[in-house]
Amino acid sequence: MENYSTLEVRYDQSGDPYSVFEPSKEPPEPVFSTQSESTYACDTAPSSVSQSSPKPCRIWGMRRRVFYVLLTLIILIIIGAIAGGVAGSLGSRRHSIEANPENVNNNTTPNENTGQGRIFVNSSLAASSLVDEGGNTIRSVFFQDNSGAIILRQWDSQTTTWKTRNLTSSLIRDTSQSDIWTYLGTPLAAASLEFGARHHYETWVWFFTPDNGIQLVGSIDSTFTETKISIDNLPLTIYPASESRLAVAWQGCPSDCIGSWILAFQDQDGQIGIANASSTWHLQATLNEIVSVGSPMAIVPQENGGGLTNLSLLIEDSSDSSARNFQSYSVSGDGDWQTNGQILNNLPHASASQLVGTTLSNYTQQYFLTLLPNGTVAGFVLNETEVINIYQAVEFTSGPSVHFSSIATTLDATFYGISNDEVLEYRIDPGNPGVFNYVGVVYT
Repeated sequence: MENYSTLEVRYDQSGDPYSVFEPSKEPPEPVFSTQSESTYACDTAPSSVSQSSPKPCRIWGMRRRVFYVLLTLIILIIIGAIAGGVAGSLGSRRHSIEANPENVNNNTTPNENTGQGRIFVNSSLAASSLVDEGGNTIRSVFFQDNSGAIILRQWDSQTTTWKTRNLTSSLIRDTSQSDIWTYLGTPLAAASLEFGARHHYETWVWFFTPDNGIQLVGSIDSTFTETKISIDNLPLTIYPASESRLAVAWQGCPSDCIGSWILAFQDQDGQIGIANASSTWHLQATLNEIVSVGSPMAIVPQENGGGLTNLSLLIEDSSDSSARNFQSYSVSGDGDWQTNGQILNNLPHASASQLVGTTLSNYTQQYFLTLLPNGTVAGFVLNETEVINIYQAVEFTSGPSVHFSSIATTLDATFYGISNDEVLEYRIDPGNPGVFNYVGVVYT
């Protein structure tokens, strides 16, 4: 029996001459990819082939709308992180420039800070003390570290411990106040007031800004708690010379008032300006005598029977290179400043690089100390304008060997000095003011 094929040839009007098919079989089902992990998994099968609804278009397994929402959020987060990083970098750079504005003030050269320690090699030093209402003695010592920040070391007789506070960082964290704006090597001057009748205590430190202005940072309590730190600028119409020194004291009031801050500086004409803050800061006086630029100066209060109402200002006039001469000025209460003339002259030592003052005999005598270029200290004791004793070289007993780069005193006859990258503390012997007894290291 012959076998016949079930295939037949039929003409196709579509243009293909032959269309071959097997009528006994259904056309094969089209095959679509089932890889759901595809990057773009969109089911685009025609409805004529698949009767079920097509799957939504997906990207990385997510609906396209969800993917784009997440992508937008990620981009915004990345942009925010970049912007925050740039802003933080600029802010850090701004604070670094404020601490070391070499392009603004030429008092410090870029490579001057070569010390390996934490204290800036040419840092100034300032100190003050007070007795609070509990009878505790609070001593405050200020200096600059290698970044230019102003550092406070504070001692409390109740705890007999030293605490450290970076005033520059404290004000950076406090966004409600301005930041410290100064430069490496700025002069520093400090003073405290104590007014127990009103339970009022303050401690402040003054320094220069790079544009020759004056800033002060202080505390309206005795211990510089974070919330009590304040900063201010002196609104003076006469600006200090770039080489000027600073001297400050609190002047008591004979009546029931807090008193005044008195600040001395040298203006650009070489005259000494006296700023007063009895209510607001203002220029109280300008002393007519012109002294050499950068002359060391110090102010010391004196007991006058009704409190520390008298002040003595001493300025070294180094215009005569062959001798050392000191000009004396004084004021009583709210009176006018008086010139006392030269009280010391023709001293054999070279000109002092710094002049500080303290008190002896219950504030009735002033003890002025001069730091000499060789790192030693000389001093002389005054009773008003009368010279009582002169000490050509102060003796520092025990302790390490010293070569001071900066010195400071408090009114309770305590001496501080920077030597070999340490701040050292000494007590002045009341029976022999030419001897300073070593106490210990304040900061290292």
